[in-house]
Amino acid sequence: VMTSFCPVAAFGCVEPTDGMVPYDVEHAKELLADAGYADGFTLNILVNAQFGVAQAIGDYLRKVGVDVEMSSHSTDIIQQTQSGDWAVAHILTGVTGQPYSDVKGTMTDVSIFNPQKHSDPKINGLLSAAAEATDDAARTMAFSDLATYAQQQAWFIAPALLKTGYAYNSDKIAIDAPPTVVAPDLWYMSPAS
Repeated sequence: VMTSFCPVAAFGCVEPTDGMVPYDVEHAKELLADAGYADGFTLNILVNAQFGVAQAIGDYLRKVGVDVEMSSHSTDIIQQTQSGDWAVAHILTGVTGQPYSDVKGTMTDVSIFNPQKHSDPKINGLLSAAAEATDDAARTMAFSDLATYAQQQAWFIAPALLKTGYAYNSDKIAIDAPPTVVAPDLWYMSPAS
C-alpha cells in the first residue's frame, strides 16, 4: 500500500510519518463513527469504464461501512469530472514525482483533478513558498513541507505506482535522469562517451 503520492527519491519528498495513518479497518470505522457516520453512508463515485482499479478502492471503502456505487463513464469522463457534480472521481493520472507540479496539478482550485474545486489556503501558501525560495536549503525545506502537508490531507488514494521498463545500449547512449523518471525524455539522453 502506498503511503504517499510522492516517491521518496523525488526532490523534497520524505518518508511520510507525522499524521499518516496506516491501513487499519477498525481505526477507519472509529474515525467514521467520530465524524457521525457510525452506520456508514452511500458514496457515488465517478469512474472511467476503462479502468478496474476503482473496484478495488470500492472494496476497501465497503470494508469500513461505506456503501459505494460506481457511475461508469468513458467518453465524457473529463466533462463529468469538471462538472462539479461529483464528490469523488476516480481518475487515472500519473504523478511526476515533483511535489510542486503534482500538488498544483491535483490539489488547487484550477486543477481538472479537483472536481469540487476545493481550495486550501495552506496548500496555496506552501506552493508560493516553494516557488519563491531562493536558495537550495530553503527550497528543499519548502518542497518537503509541501509534500508532507499534501500527503496528510488524504485527498487521494494512490492504489498503485506503475513503473515502465526501458532498455538501451550503454555503449551508445548515456542516460542522466533522476530516479523518479519512469521513462527518460530525450533531454536526459546523450551519446555515450
